[in-house]
Amino acid sequence: MNLSALQLFGAVLGAFFCYNTYIQYRKGVFERSELAAWLFVWGGLIAVSFASAFFFPLTTTIIFSYNILDTVTIVSISALAVVSFSLYKKTKVQEQKMKKIIKKIAFEE
Repeated sequence: MNLSALQLFGAVLGAFFCYNTYIQYRKGVFERSELAAWLFVWGGLIAVSFASAFFFPLTTTIIFSYNILDTVTIVSISALAVVSFSLYKKTKVQEQKMKKIIKKIAFEE
């Protein structure tokens, strides 16, 4: 199996965010269902990184260079997944802070 640097980058990024997702779960930021959903996303990124040869017949039909499609696919999926994860994590943290504030106000009254 001949891996390009881009495929290795996608796989390492996916593995890093699998670990990061698990850490957020252990901290209590994510619930079990959220953990499963994000691990599915990162697993998909890893699968696309390793299975880019699957898309080769499509690239020859569309007359794109194999490397260009490989690059665009992995980079765009990586960027989208990283941005989505970051936003989701920040939203979850804000939600937990709001719940604490609401509980504090409710107990004061």
